[in-house]
Amino acid sequence: MKRKKQNTDIEKVLKARHFSSYMSVPVIKLPIGDSGMSLGVIFLGKDVDSPQLLLHEYGHRLQLKNMGFFRYFIKIFIPSLTANILWRKGKLPYDYYGSPWESEADVLGGVVRTKANRPWPEGAASYKNLLKLFR
Repeated sequence: MKRKKQNTDIEKVLKARHFSSYMSVPVIKLPIGDSGMSLGVIFLGKDVDSPQLLLHEYGHRLQLKNMGFFRYFIKIFIPSLTANILWRKGKLPYDYYGSPWESEADVLGGVVRTKANRPWPEGAASYKNLLKLFR
C-alpha cells in the first residue's frame, strides 16, 4: 500500500475553500471570519490568510496529541476558549497569546510573533480567575 505524502504547503491550506489538511491533520474552513481553533481537527475561518494562525492551531493539535483528549479539553481548550471570549469583549487584562497554553502552542507550531508574548502573572491562568473577569 502506497503511503500518501503529508501536505506541508501552508499557502495551499489557506487557499482551500472548504477542506484541506496540514501535516496529516484535517483542516475545515468555516464562516467564522479570521479565527481558528483546534480540537483534533483544525477549524479555520474562511478569511484566515495568516500562516501564523495555521501554525498556532497546529501547535494546539500537538498539545492534544501529547496530553490526550480529556486533559487537553480541560486544561487547554476550555481555558483558551474562555480567554478568547474575554479578549474579544475587551475584558482580558492580559496578552491573550501570553497565556501558558497559547505560548506553548506557538512554540510547538513554530510561530514567531513580531511582538513577544507578555507572560501572564502567576495564578492569573487559573480557570477560576478567568471566570471572575466576566463580571
